[in-house]
Amino acid sequence: MEKTSERLDPEVLSKNLEHASLFVFHKMSYELIKDYVKDKVVLDFGCGYGYGTDILKKYAKKVVGVDLSSDVIKVARESYGKDGIEFLVIDQLEKKGLMFQEKSFDVVVAFQVLEHIKSMDIFFKEIKRILKDDGLLILTTPNSYLRLLPFQTPWNHHHIREFNYFELDSVLVRYFNSYRIFGITYTGIPLKEEIGRVTKLKIFLYPFTNVFVPNRLKLNILNFLWDVFRGRDLFGKIFRKKEKRILNEEKLSKKVIITDDPRKKWLSFIALCYKK
Repeated sequence: MEKTSERLDPEVLSKNLEHASLFVFHKMSYELIKDYVKDKVVLDFGCGYGYGTDILKKYAKKVVGVDLSSDVIKVARESYGKDGIEFLVIDQLEKKGLMFQEKSFDVVVAFQVLEHIKSMDIFFKEIKRILKDDGLLILTTPNSYLRLLPFQTPWNHHHIREFNYFELDSVLVRYFNSYRIFGITYTGIPLKEEIGRVTKLKIFLYPFTNVFVPNRLKLNILNFLWDVFRGRDLFGKIFRKKEKRILNEEKLSKKVIITDDPRKKWLSFIALCYKK
């Protein structure tokens, strides 16, 4: 797993339009799986600042949150450390694996993680090793069909790879006999605005992110742009909108759904992967 800094800080919610929408979307992803984690022992893989881990604990018996960043884990412990929640730092997954014993967890949650994974084989084998025999992996990952043009590599400089439905299916079938892929998405105006945002980004960044651009040059350009616009609504000064955006967290939360309707535009996939 690559060491990246793509984590949603709750403090930016009121300051950054892009992060506000993504933050609420990420939080609701945890709320929408509450039935799967009820009274279970759960691992939150890639827990970031811990707000999702805290949501899981409302329903689960015990939750362990893990992340690569010791600084982020320190914040998570200070913010959400309590009985039934533990936060740990993981390092060098590809070399050391996970520190847990076999069959330790009923459920592993890995939200917006797969696109950061360098070795799929090590990741999935380790997840299956620590899952109980009837265990469940729940993962989400962005839908590249909406985010990328043909012959385009990820414009998010933290992402190693993004997947369309068929690519994700081809990965999961190698490791699981039983799994289902759904869509998790916004509805209404928030969906329209998010699609508008990623559409403008993929078009604007295509000259730097198509497959013919050397990877090192691409990363240098994207890192430069990220540094320039860090802490702002990403490229907001380039792509100003006249209409008023919805910033109310409660209203945004009600617009997040899980669906199996292919006619709806899925911002991300959510997959339920059963060990047996």
